[in-house]
Amino acid sequence: MSTTCHTDVKLTDDEGNPYYYYMKNEPIETPFNIHNVQEGKTYHIRRKDGGINEYAVLKENYDRTALSTGIPQAYRYARTKEFDYERYTNLLVAKEARQKSINFIQHFNKFKDKGVGLYIHSPSTGSGKTLLACIIANGLIRQYKEQPRFIDASSLFCESRKANRYSNNEDIRSEDRLRSIENANILIIDDLGADKATDYTSSILYGLINKRTCLRKITIITSRKTLDELKYNTSTVNQIRNSTRVIELPNENVGAKVADEANKDLDNLLNQV
Repeated sequence: MSTTCHTDVKLTDDEGNPYYYYMKNEPIETPFNIHNVQEGKTYHIRRKDGGINEYAVLKENYDRTALSTGIPQAYRYARTKEFDYERYTNLLVAKEARQKSINFIQHFNKFKDKGVGLYIHSPSTGSGKTLLACIIANGLIRQYKEQPRFIDASSLFCESRKANRYSNNEDIRSEDRLRSIENANILIIDDLGADKATDYTSSILYGLINKRTCLRKITIITSRKTLDELKYNTSTVNQIRNSTRVIELPNENVGAKVADEANKDLDNLLNQV
């Protein structure tokens, strides 16, 4: 295995982690040291114990972790560089959101110590809320070996209803799934507020957030509603407000633009004469 790195490699990756040359003494406590080999097409990862993981081995381990998180397949390998703030009309807000996500990953342990997560908001569908949440989740998997859980709000309430309905152990799997969601060190709740708020959903959400806050577990929420617009009871909203910091995204649907660009080749095939 070659241990030669190219001299034209940038000094840090897109999340601020430094690159090191093999001939130097790498600080092995750095969570995710990437060595760029063969013009960036192959990666060697230096582990904390000083060993080297081949890219294929790391990818296999990452795939296993990512699959169990529930992160949508479309976002399973999403990284910060894929959040292109230049697609937005409001460049300033988009760029600030991207930087905040980088800062959260870099300073994750400080957020973890306080049990404070994120509330990612934009009124628009396709604004990049889910993408940004998954980028953060993937960064935490790579850098800190965390195992976040991803679930959309509708599915969360559905799992809760199933667990309560079969509380007599007719379906222990629903209870197990709900327990794993509740106890996840990092929980991503996607599209909160899309469903009608009821006394039941307010109660479930309050219990979940309150438990996680007491245990200082990180919750990351995406929503088209501001905190003030959420229709859950005041206690629930205050719990969310106190346990998260807000990241605002522009009120723009860039998802449609991205899809059009990605499928341009298919449009050309359809339009052949």
